[in-house]
Amino acid sequence: MIEIHERPLISLAAKDDLHTSFNRLVEYGIHAAPVYDEVEIESGLGGRRKVKQWVGLLDWRDFVHYVIQFFDEGDKSARDIAKNHPLLPIVEDASLLSVLAGFGQQGVRRRPVVAKDDQGERILTIVSQLDVVRWLSRHHKQLSPAFSNITIQNVVEKEQTDPRFSKLRQVCNVMKDTMMADVLRLLDQSNLNGVSVVDHVGKLVANISVSDLQYVVERNLDNLFMTVEHFLQRVPRRPLITCPPTATLMEVIDKLANAGVHRIYVVNRGVLRADEEPMAVITLTDVINAVLLLATHDATLASDISAK
Repeated sequence: MIEIHERPLISLAAKDDLHTSFNRLVEYGIHAAPVYDEVEIESGLGGRRKVKQWVGLLDWRDFVHYVIQFFDEGDKSARDIAKNHPLLPIVEDASLLSVLAGFGQQGVRRRPVVAKDDQGERILTIVSQLDVVRWLSRHHKQLSPAFSNITIQNVVEKEQTDPRFSKLRQVCNVMKDTMMADVLRLLDQSNLNGVSVVDHVGKLVANISVSDLQYVVERNLDNLFMTVEHFLQRVPRRPLITCPPTATLMEVIDKLANAGVHRIYVVNRGVLRADEEPMAVITLTDVINAVLLLATHDATLASDISAK
């Protein structure tokens, strides 16, 4: 399997309320965590012992839905929400191809690496899409040359001839005077993980992702009733990551990996950098699907990622 830096596993109890669970994500600075239930099983000689039974994953997209639905449906536990994200485990010696294939599925952004022992199925760590993209960035010289040379424009051309290529995502914009509550509703209803913020003439000025909402949890939900502009003044800002349509897929992968972000905006660059207008957005899922589908056209690349 591809080598991934193993980090301490942070898990959540299914019985905990969601506010406690999301505060735990904030405490450890993570985007998601697996949720477990404690169940009793027979341990031999008539005895019984408790083991962890994994329920699913909880992430910041769930918090968006939780906030929107809270007043309609009342409070919920981590179990109620996590079961909407079933675990798709991978074994320690899984190939890169099998890892990529799992991440290519809609909505799968993190997968637990598991080992089985007499205690049942034990989660060793969590592998994310960003982990895989960072691996591709570090090891691209070991892969087919065609992988490094294809441009975003080439991908667009393949979209028109190969129906398996998903279309580049259109950018979903909000204005600086939009209320944060409306941003959450847009993220929830459109099943998005982020939106771009534009000024009055449509220029790209910022990005809001679901993980930024940890700053709502840290303080209070009154923050939802401020404008996007005021919210952005209160949260740490990451630089906007952009690329022109002439960028190569490898350049996109390197930018995502180096910045540690989940999306990059394809921009129509004017004379000045401040003239950038967002044309499309490329997410980690888009990159992984592109690599998978390029492998169907390139036997060398397919062999390379099957062997890793």
